Amino acid sequence: MAETTRHPLLIAGLVSLGVSAGGLLWMQQHLERALAVRPPVVVLDPAGAARAVDPDRLKRRLEDYRLTAEQLSDQGLLVLDGQAVLAAPAGLSLADSEVRHAGP
Repeated sequence: MAETTRHPLLIAGLVSLGVSAGGLLWMQQHLERALAVRPPVVVLDPAGAARAVDPDRLKRRLEDYRLTAEQLSDQGLLVLDGQAVLAAPAGLSLADSEVRHAGP
């Protein structure tokens, strides 16, 4: 009798495992497709850079940030102003040293 009750339980367990694995694969593919249609995002903080720069070079520094934002946008990135972002992972923020500056 014990032999006959093990087979249905084993089959039910294998079916459950298969359904769970299939569901996980489907969810992962769905997530990958959703991420593929979202543009990459980067956060620039020109206001922070403006506070740290000499007033004589402020206009040039802000122009550097505008040009960088346009170049990133042309490459397919969504560029957000750091003042408009409430919270973001550190990896999304572009440091001042990563912004191309025309002059010193």
